[in-house]
Amino acid sequence: MNYYKLNTKNFMKNVKSQRIDENKIIDILDKCYSNTGFSTFPYIMHQMNSAQAIEKFNSGNCVALSMYIQKELLNTYKIKSFLIPATIPNKYKYSTYLDICHVALAIPKNSKEIFIADPAFYFLNPIKINIDSDDIPIVFSKNIYQYETSQELTDYISIEKIESVVHKKTSNMILNDFQ
Repeated sequence: MNYYKLNTKNFMKNVKSQRIDENKIIDILDKCYSNTGFSTFPYIMHQMNSAQAIEKFNSGNCVALSMYIQKELLNTYKIKSFLIPATIPNKYKYSTYLDICHVALAIPKNSKEIFIADPAFYFLNPIKINIDSDDIPIVFSKNIYQYETSQELTDYISIEKIESVVHKKTSNMILNDFQ
């Protein structure tokens, strides 16, 4: 596997206000879950990159699914968004995982508010962050590994509440060679 140096830039410096709200993002997330799936097969079986995987097979990893959301936001609402390095929910972490081993999608509303969409973990709503607030954003996620039956036998649901952790960094992070 080839690893490339992670290059990041501060996209919040040049953010213009965008007409985006949580409901628009929820609609696009729902569309993503109806039309795509998380899979590593395009990478393993066909040596594809994320753009190729989502285009040809409507499946891929966290990068591919975030790219799908990014394209839909731009095409449907003319909303700019940015792929960002991310951590994974604590319940899925193992001690051997890298600190930054995931990608999500940042959708700035303005210079102070940003939404984070994470389709790879089937988040049903975006994480809403206000840069000036210490609020702990709540997100709901489909638990694809456990099912509970509802009143109707045809409905299978398992929704989990996840509290986000927001860290404001005042210095650069030192990452290992693979991040």
